[in-house]
Amino acid sequence: MAVWVIFIGISSWGAANLDIDFKQTYFISASAYINEYIERQDLHYKSGETITVYVDNADTDFTTMESQQKLNTLIDQIKTCKDCSQDWIKEDTFDSWYVQLKAFSQANNNAASSACEGSWDS
Repeated sequence: MAVWVIFIGISSWGAANLDIDFKQTYFISASAYINEYIERQDLHYKSGETITVYVDNADTDFTTMESQQKLNTLIDQIKTCKDCSQDWIKEDTFDSWYVQLKAFSQANNNAASSACEGSWDS
C-alpha cells in the first residue's frame, strides 16, 4: 500500500510539473515549402501581443485645453514607456484616435472654410 501511495504521489507531482510544447509545425515535413513560408512570416511579421485599451469617462470634458494636455501627456508616456522596466511598445506601433483627430484638425485649422476653424483655441 505504501508503494502505491508513493507511486501516486510521485506521478501526481510529475504530472503537475509537466510542460506542454506543441506546435502544428511538428506535423509538417522539414522539406515542405510551407516551412519556408512560416519561417519568413515569423521573421518579418512576428510582433508580439496586441492590446487594445478603451477609456470611457463621461465626467471628462475633452474640449478643454487642460484635458487635451493631460491626454497628450498620457499618450507621450505610453509611447515612451515611462517608468517601464522594459521596452513594451515597439516604435511606431502605438495608435490613438486623438492623435489622428488632432492632426486632422491642425491640418484644416488654417483653411478658411474649415468646420474645425478655431476648434483648438482656448
